[in-house]
Amino acid sequence: MNERAAIGDFPTATSVNDVNVAGLVRIINSLNRGLDFSDNAIGTPTQFAIGVGLSLNPSDPDKEVEKLKERLNAGATFVMSQPVFSLEPVKRFLDRSAGLDVKILPGLLPVASLKQALYLHNEVPGMSLPEALLSKLEKFEKREDQTALGVELARELLSGLKGLTPGAYLTSGGRKAPVLVDVIKGLV
Repeated sequence: MNERAAIGDFPTATSVNDVNVAGLVRIINSLNRGLDFSDNAIGTPTQFAIGVGLSLNPSDPDKEVEKLKERLNAGATFVMSQPVFSLEPVKRFLDRSAGLDVKILPGLLPVASLKQALYLHNEVPGMSLPEALLSKLEKFEKREDQTALGVELARELLSGLKGLTPGAYLTSGGRKAPVLVDVIKGLV
């Protein structure tokens, strides 16, 4: 049971953290309209770009699309996905969400090693690496060769996304940023 806060300027506030993603998007959207979450004027409206996260390879695609619709109705205007490792999940999700007015920016992560790839594949919900990629990584004994394959795959995906999505974002997965320069070399 959510108890109401007894003091303060927000009589509808609760004493617990009960705002979900769509609720947070609604609050930010209100701030952009110059209102707090109780519809009181705040003065100058904020100008936040409202983005949300999404898995393009979810275990329940219909549920993920419904969550996206709820977040868009709350005021989100763009999506940044978890990293993808092939174009197929991107294409499938774009087909499922066709007709929604949203910019979807897939994440790209150049895998550093077979060990990292297996961790992402087996331990991170919503991330799935193609068996073909895992097999290719297994063929290389040296980590440098595995890293080079990860960079090449990210470069191919970035090229393949042209025309499918309005863009993408790159993440280094905790490594130093120069690996991202390697991905975009020759593409820009």
